[in-house]
Amino acid sequence: MTTQPQPDHLSRAFDQAKPDTPSDALRQLDQLADAVEHLAHANACDVESDAEPSVHDASRPAFNELRLLEQVIDNLSVHTENDELIADAMSEIAALVGSDSVWVVEADADSALGAVHVMGELIIGDSELPRDVTRLCENLYDRRRENIEKLEFPLPDGGLRVAMPLRVKQTWFGAIVFNTPPSPAIDLGVRDRLLSSILRFLAISIENRHFVDSLTDMIVETVCGFSLAIESRDAYTGGHVMRVTAYALALGQKLGLSEDEQAVLRLGGLLHDIGKVAIPDKILNKTDRLTDAERDVMQAHPAVGHAILGRIPHLDRSNEIVRSHHERWDGTGYPDRLAGSDIPFLARILAITDSFDAMTSDRPYRKCLSFDAAMAEIKKCAGTQFDPDLAEVFLSLTDQELAATEARMQRWIHSRNHRADLNLGQLVAMKKPSI
Repeated sequence: MTTQPQPDHLSRAFDQAKPDTPSDALRQLDQLADAVEHLAHANACDVESDAEPSVHDASRPAFNELRLLEQVIDNLSVHTENDELIADAMSEIAALVGSDSVWVVEADADSALGAVHVMGELIIGDSELPRDVTRLCENLYDRRRENIEKLEFPLPDGGLRVAMPLRVKQTWFGAIVFNTPPSPAIDLGVRDRLLSSILRFLAISIENRHFVDSLTDMIVETVCGFSLAIESRDAYTGGHVMRVTAYALALGQKLGLSEDEQAVLRLGGLLHDIGKVAIPDKILNKTDRLTDAERDVMQAHPAVGHAILGRIPHLDRSNEIVRSHHERWDGTGYPDRLAGSDIPFLARILAITDSFDAMTSDRPYRKCLSFDAAMAEIKKCAGTQFDPDLAEVFLSLTDQELAATEARMQRWIHSRNHRADLNLGQLVAMKKPSI
């Protein structure tokens, strides 16, 4: 006869289902699944054998508890978007405790009250919190060092408003608040154990989002730092990188590029001349035309920039722009002599805006062209230097449209929130697929 797991084994399995890292969460979910499978097999054996009730009958509540937890975590594990996960977690908790009102209140850097999620509402962060919900969150936050598991506030109908923390170890991420009916339909000990496990899972998801936000901040700030380094090397093209990027975004928006593609284009534009950091000053800032040998050195900058950025995987697609923005539609460009549609699409966009800004900027050896004269040159070179279809769309842009995009780019690059236009999906989109 199969030996049945003892109730204390189940308690240990349940107590261990408190993940502190994403890898812990996955491993411990596997452990829970194994425990549930073992118990299910034991139950099946008892049904077939008509055996006398054994010690495992006492473990049925724990078995049911594990089954319920497994089902809830299974439902929540399908989400990749943090806000969707929080919304479904609130619904699961409402069903578990019999509540008609649930709030998730994320903490910000120095306060209990950050982003607010309300069950059943799509808009995040704009909801008015009831005063007692605010008070519970603030009280829980103020006493976070005491490791309090919950705070309660009595409601007029005899129920309770309960606040529980969202935290991983000693890191605080916020609180969840819900109402309970006067007569709960579930044992309070079971309820709180299930809630504790669900909230740890939810806190880990929020922690992961914070990690992604930090990674995004690091990448964007690094790119902005690189672009400023490029500008500081070239005394005669101040603002070139920013303008080229702004004009490329104007063309991209006219083409109907997705937000993901625009994010790749923005960072590729800011980085397109990064290879110039390796060009000697005497060549980079030369006041007359370059010799053939000097031109060869200058034309190495796309390949040099591509090599510099090659070890940053999340810039893979932007790095294609860096390498190929001097390729020509007729195949006579550099460094790879690509032609036509073999040139990466976003690099073809930047090739137009890079040339346009070069023509409309003063150089030591010539004065800039007017807007109309530069546009005429773009039209003349369509089909030889530039993708003719993209050039046609660029020619439809007005001076005012380009100036407005340039002003927006100026505000963005000097802001303190560069990540505002870059989310997780866009960050992932910057990494080239492995197949």
